[in-house]
Amino acid sequence: MSGSQWPKGWFSPHVPPAQLPALHRVVASTSRPHSARPANSTAKDEGAWKISRAAVVVIALVLTDLCTPGLNAAHAEMRAIQPSGVPAFPEALAKYHVHPWEMLRFPEFRAPYRRALGPTTVRWLSRLEGPANLNTTVQLAEGTFVLIDVCKPDACDTDRALILFRPQPAALWGLLFEGTSQRYIGNPPGSARSALKQRAAAN
Repeated sequence: MSGSQWPKGWFSPHVPPAQLPALHRVVASTSRPHSARPANSTAKDEGAWKISRAAVVVIALVLTDLCTPGLNAAHAEMRAIQPSGVPAFPEALAKYHVHPWEMLRFPEFRAPYRRALGPTTVRWLSRLEGPANLNTTVQLAEGTFVLIDVCKPDACDTDRALILFRPQPAALWGLLFEGTSQRYIGNPPGSARSALKQRAAAN
């Protein structure tokens, strides 16, 4: 099989066309009749033995080498895309770009949250367990805050926690919805109360 007679569909669309002649030459240079052909093989079978197992290995290795950079670049580009309307997470707060329940592993959040929340037997609230997206950020007059938004499983319409957190200087404020009642925690200033209300109304 010559370099210009490759079957359709052999090559990934990620292989640059300019690389194909070199690939053809590599395969052609390693193609040999198979040493273990059956004794009763005929001329009709000749095409099945054109490329040795070594050539097949070369094809696989070369294709992998050619395709991998393109695929890796595509994956990197996908990772770099930010969801529409969501600001990039500040580098200084990057470790808090997690789900709400993961915040409790950070002492700087866990301690002030439990103080602000006070004694409670409400499991989902004490553990921040429930339906939620990754944390986001919000800009207030007091600085950039991590915004945590989580609700009670099977009761998101009535039970929800919205929390604003800043590690330095330390600050934690929140708005809790429990059934038909709501309350602030941490004595938030006016700007924080407005931000929490706007978030609650938007979702």
